[in-house]
Amino acid sequence: MAAKEIVVGLDVGTTKICTIIAEVLNRGEINIIGVGNAPSFGLRKGMIIDLDGTVESIFESVEKAEKMAGIKVNSVLASIAGGDVFSFNRRGAIIIPDDRMEITKEDLRQAIEAAKSIELPPDKGIIHVLPREFVVDGFGGIKNPIGMAGSKLEVEVHIIAGTIISIQNILRCIRRADLEPLDIILQPIASAEAVLTRSEKELGVVLVDIGGGTTDVAVIIDGKLVHSAVIPLGGNSITNDIAVGLRTSLAKAEELKVKYGCALRRLVRGEEFLETINVSGTDSKKIPRELLCEIIEFRVNEIFSFVSSTLNESKIPRLLPGGVVLTGGASLMEGMAEAAMEVLDLPARIGVPSIENGPSELLNNPIYSTGVGLILHASKDLVSFPRKRGKFSIKSFVERIKAWFKDFF
Repeated sequence: MAAKEIVVGLDVGTTKICTIIAEVLNRGEINIIGVGNAPSFGLRKGMIIDLDGTVESIFESVEKAEKMAGIKVNSVLASIAGGDVFSFNRRGAIIIPDDRMEITKEDLRQAIEAAKSIELPPDKGIIHVLPREFVVDGFGGIKNPIGMAGSKLEVEVHIIAGTIISIQNILRCIRRADLEPLDIILQPIASAEAVLTRSEKELGVVLVDIGGGTTDVAVIIDGKLVHSAVIPLGGNSITNDIAVGLRTSLAKAEELKVKYGCALRRLVRGEEFLETINVSGTDSKKIPRELLCEIIEFRVNEIFSFVSSTLNESKIPRLLPGGVVLTGGASLMEGMAEAAMEVLDLPARIGVPSIENGPSELLNNPIYSTGVGLILHASKDLVSFPRKRGKFSIKSFVERIKAWFKDFF
């Protein structure tokens, strides 16, 4: 690795496109030197519906970050999300040859290949293959079996898959913005890297990343992702409810949500009235803030109820010492942590990315969790496994993913 490397994270979200440029020094220290945000006009619930609009948003975001950093970038590590993403767990096993009886890195690779040997619909493809645990001759809970003696190696993996065309559309937009996509990573995996502590990840924690179009859920236990889900509801759903309930425009609904929104009506004290306008903007009226918060509370409870359902379906023990960590733009709303605690019956906090070098006043904010997480993944890869990066392709996708998790081997 050179004395200084430049890495770029591109968070492609439903409501915003965020670009973060950072320097990675020899010791892995990160210095954020550029941040750029642009409204996202080409996505709905994490899915690209307008290529030209998405490309323009990427251009604007990257240009702002480049101007701040004073450099030109040509490659990015990008995020992916969307309601078409799904996940499941699989187990694979291989027999270790009698003449060797020692587990090698190649054995691990073959076991993982066996675990992900599954027929998916022709329009679906694997995004991530994440090892959960290894089992040697019936003894489980093994993190790294390389060098151990054994006759049978099993691995349990968490597989995340999605629609191939969604991946291809992300790649098209990035390349049409004159950038080369180096890798793609699921948004909650990136966010987890930025906002979770080592203790939370080891003891067990639920990350709930509430974005504009979707809410991403990731459960991490013993440092490994054991369950993930994408809920097709997010901050935009709350905004739409406000617009319909108060019969106002989406722009005014968003303004009311950001300025006066609260996820729990009981936290609103006293008689407080807000001014809203009708959809045409020709008439205004006063409404109690309590009414606004009642609308918000209903949708927030629904989102957390879906989170609870996905945890129940996963059969993961609900005794997670790390509790719930909320991040994403909608987590900024007053009362979100309290609402999560009430519905999920777990301790909750708001997770923000913490960095030592860079514009902390800009980045100490949950809306940047995915972008900072992308930078952290890229920096770990550079420090531990310096190499010349090649071009990204769907064919090489699974092989490149392994580099992100080489600490497993």
